[in-house]
Amino acid sequence: MEPKKRADGAAKRLMEPQTLLAGGEEGAWAYAARRPGGRAWTGLAVPFLLALIGGVPYSGAEAQVPSVSRILFVGADGGDSTYYRGEIVRVRVFFTPHIAVDVSGGLPSVDLTVGTETRRAVMGPRSWNRNRLELRYEVQEGDADVDGVSVQANSLSLNGATITAENDASVQAETAHGGVEGGAAHKVDGSRARPQSLTVERIDFLDAAGGDSTYYRGEEVRVRVYFTRRVAVDASGGLPSVDLTVGTETRQAVMGPRSWNPDRLELRYEVQEGDADVDGVSVQANSLSLNGATITAENDASVQAETAHDGVEGGAAHKVDGSRARTQSLTVERIDFLDAAGGDST
Repeated sequence: MEPKKRADGAAKRLMEPQTLLAGGEEGAWAYAARRPGGRAWTGLAVPFLLALIGGVPYSGAEAQVPSVSRILFVGADGGDSTYYRGEIVRVRVFFTPHIAVDVSGGLPSVDLTVGTETRRAVMGPRSWNRNRLELRYEVQEGDADVDGVSVQANSLSLNGATITAENDASVQAETAHGGVEGGAAHKVDGSRARPQSLTVERIDFLDAAGGDSTYYRGEEVRVRVYFTRRVAVDASGGLPSVDLTVGTETRQAVMGPRSWNPDRLELRYEVQEGDADVDGVSVQANSLSLNGATITAENDASVQAETAHDGVEGGAAHKVDGSRARTQSLTVERIDFLDAAGGDST
């Protein structure tokens, strides 16, 4: 066998005549060679030798072609499975194996179907990692899809970007993919911004006036209703109320015309003759009634308060006894000596 030469033309014998053996990883040919002196080199791959002779690094294996492994939607912001005007529909496109992305020539996109219209979700310049791309579409006025937004099959477009194998920039990714249905979990309503909820956060009783945990005849049971956001109240049309259970009877605690602030309402009931509850007064669930009043978010009058709420047990700290007024105590305040008649204190 003729002596091999380096790429730079410098002749050098690398080995004695060798025997080629079929097989080896990835179907490469392997060989057994003998160094001068008779010691053996074994198991070397022909591609490695060719790379060594030619001065080209050898990677050990050809890079796999990346392809789309799956596409999914990221959930809508709120709990009602709907993207509203100004919100972002986010789509993630996953590749196998790992990728590298060059966006100097453009930004990848996919086509969405929103109702009967086609919209385009576009990747941000840095919205990718070695596993996936993230593409975004901002919902516009007029967008609507009650069945759920979907990704159109084979709509991934590079738009001048390149997506290659992470370890070999010469291996281009394949962009074919199936369609993806968002379904009912990804509805679109571009007719409005997301409604901001305003709900009852909690309801508390204020303590009875005395130290015996009992409201007596003529005393007020005071209830405070707190909301999840600061509120504005218009009581020109009526006064909000909640229903109380006192023993077996229903009584109504009513808000005074000015008994509110942005954090809460305060409602009151005056204990009447015959009221009695040894287990404690309670607030009935879902009994908050506006009675013609309006309660809205302080900074947005279009956001109406929701009045649903849980029941509240006052318990033993809030008993009721309407059979009598609170007992007024009469006790000895102090006892004093008068001075002795003389000046010698005797």
